[in-house]
Amino acid sequence: FGARPLDPLQRLDSEGRVVYVGTFSKTMLPALRLGFVIAPPALLHALRHAKRLTDWHNDTVTQRAMARFLDSGGFARHLRSATRVYEERHALLLREAGGLLPGLEPVPSAAGLHLALLARAGDRHFDGARIA
Repeated sequence: FGARPLDPLQRLDSEGRVVYVGTFSKTMLPALRLGFVIAPPALLHALRHAKRLTDWHNDTVTQRAMARFLDSGGFARHLRSATRVYEERHALLLREAGGLLPGLEPVPSAAGLHLALLARAGDRHFDGARIA
């Protein structure tokens, strides 16, 4: 939340070898069961063929609805809103961790929705049982 997000590997790929596979389960809702593939143009034919061979059942209604949501900018708005909410939660966790868990300090992170705390070396106030 405090820095620019890390670049995906695909952005760093100058030779068209990276295929990005993702899901909307974590950004939207787990029950959606809808994923996506972003691939170099040279691989699209092979990927479409592989999809037809391995997956005969598609929920085209959900796929089309998600495509419209993406095209309309709704997904981008949702991500911005969710990012604000998670940034507030992250800040709250950091504030509260300082008071509730003395002897631990936050580990800086440039990405992710996690919070890691590290015990300061030689800190006499560190109480492992209390933290557990």
